[in-house]
Amino acid sequence: MVTPAADPPRIINVKNMTKHFVMGDNVVKALRGVTFHVNQGEYVAIMGQSGSGKSTLMNIIGCLDKATDGIYELDGIDVMHIPENNLAQIRNTKIGFVFQSFNLLPMLNVLENVALPGMYAGLSKEQRFENSEKVCIKVGLGGRLDHMPNQLSGGQMQRVAIARALSLRPSILLADEPTGNLDTTTQNEILDLFNDLYADGATILMVTHELDVAERARRMISFKDGRQSSDIDL
Repeated sequence: MVTPAADPPRIINVKNMTKHFVMGDNVVKALRGVTFHVNQGEYVAIMGQSGSGKSTLMNIIGCLDKATDGIYELDGIDVMHIPENNLAQIRNTKIGFVFQSFNLLPMLNVLENVALPGMYAGLSKEQRFENSEKVCIKVGLGGRLDHMPNQLSGGQMQRVAIARALSLRPSILLADEPTGNLDTTTQNEILDLFNDLYADGATILMVTHELDVAERARRMISFKDGRQSSDIDL
């Protein structure tokens, strides 16, 4: 008798999540009962226009904000009930961030920029530079380790940002509009890189307002007015 394969663990588990902002006498309901999950090894896109709630959701998933109510578990950790001063540790160890703006330090070269999370995590200089060199090679920057940010193209700078996000082997890679500042050719190169990382086992959650970018993922959750409007496999 063949034993059925076990389901992969859930890296993100969200149930009935709400987020309300009080603005004067008004209450803005940014998220209205959101429920979804992301399994280990999935590549999921959160798709929606401005005001749909996707950026609010990304901030909560990234432990930059907390939901008003509901359940949020990250790699088995009940984030909703974690003290604020412990959230930074979770961000550093569980999450790799990639933003639309590259956020590189101009006075540091490629290898030094990628090694920054390791410094904050308390790794030795030798260990963090060894880890960083490996991940730079993985994203196609092996010949650019000593280059400064002003010597790089937009696509190369985003590769540095992706390498930095991966340097501590996070549980999930969160990408917020990662191709928003890139031309079409460079955008496709970066999306190809995300596909390569996914094929290599990375778990990716990407937020975008562009349908053609979202369709490069393997699953797309669409948002409208703070709610999921669809959740489809691609």
